[in-house]
Order: sequence, then C-alpha cells, then structure tokens
Amino acid sequence: MSRAYFDSTGSVLTQLSESHMLGRLSGASTYSDDPLQKAAWQFEIGHLQKIAEVLPDAHYFLEFSIPRMGRRADAIVVAGPLIFILEYKVGARDFPLHAIEQVHGYALDMKNFHATSHEKAIIPILVSTRAPSQQLDLGFSAADRVNSPLRCSAEDVLPMIKQFLANHEGTKIDAITWAAGAYLPTPTIIEAAQALYAGHGVSEISRSECLTQN
Repeated sequence: MSRAYFDSTGSVLTQLSESHMLGRLSGASTYSDDPLQKAAWQFEIGHLQKIAEVLPDAHYFLEFSIPRMGRRADAIVVAGPLIFILEYKVGARDFPLHAIEQVHGYALDMKNFHATSHEKAIIPILVSTRAPSQQLDLGFSAADRVNSPLRCSAEDVLPMIKQFLANHEGTKIDAITWAAGAYLPTPTIIEAAQALYAGHGVSEISRSECLTQN
C-alpha cells in the first residue's frame, strides 16, 4: 500500500494534467467532495509542477501519511540528500503558530519514528500562499538535523530549496526506498519508553541519557 496518495519524479509530474492529478488524489481521499480541499490541491499541483520544471530529478509526494499523528503532510519533496516537508495554507497571508507547530511535528515524527528518516536532514516548510516574500535563515538549527520550520511565501519555496541543495552535500536519497521505510522509533525513544515502563517519572527520563528533545 502506498504511503502517499500520489508520487512521481519531477520529470513525470510536469507531464501530467491537473485533471489527472485531481482524479488520483480524489480517488484516494475521503474528503474529495470538499471544495476547499479541491482548491488546495489545485494550487499545490500547479506550484509543485513549477518546482519540478527546475528540479526534474527530485521526487514529489502528495498527501504523505504520518501514521503516528494520524495525519498527512500536504507534500514532500525529496531532492538530493534532503527531505523537504511542505504544509500549504492556501490564501493565508500570515504564519499561524498552530500551523508552524503542525509542520514541525511532522518533521520530528518522521525523524524519530520513520526508520529511513532517522539519519536524514529534514526541512519543514510552512507555505502561506498570499504572504509576502520572507527573509530566510537557511542554517540547520538542531543537532538532530531537523531544521526549524521555515515560513515561506509560494515564491520563496523554489529559491529556498535550491539554496539548501547548493549548501549541503551528501548521498542522494533513493526516494522510493525512503518512502517504504518502516515506522520504528529511534533507540533514544525506545530507551525513554523502557525507563517509563520501569517506573521512572517523566523528570527522571528527561535527565537520563536520552536527548530531552526526543
């Protein structure tokens, strides 16, 4: 069973019609009759196709499952050695805290529970489609290689991805193998759970050898 409603390389994505894409997404979703959802998909399709024209070798996933949270990330772009998680707020002019926390939660969940993401660099991005262009900080801000959430306008996304790729070297991720990775917690998560079930309190767990951010 596919983890995403749709995925393809950029070179394929640019050749597909909006109606074909909407059919694929609608056929997999229980919310296909929602006009707001359809409008969001239409924007995302057009936006990702523009990115794919420039980055045809990247792999694009729409509605990617985050099982532990019971939700789906709007889009994921796997490009070179990096994983970009995109959460779209279509029509938004600002960057609500709850939406920032949402996309950051997706990134942390994947880092800590998706086995093939444990060692990967992950960049969560909140895309508010009617926001003005933003000043972006492109440095990784955490030792676990999960970037602080970036706030982007629609126009910011492609330049930002290109800058990240220019500044980060590493082995290109096999997107299909990555997506098929099992949902397994990191060793530090397992250690924390073992400590909890052994009768230790939360404060004791936070002082144990596992990282507190996990």
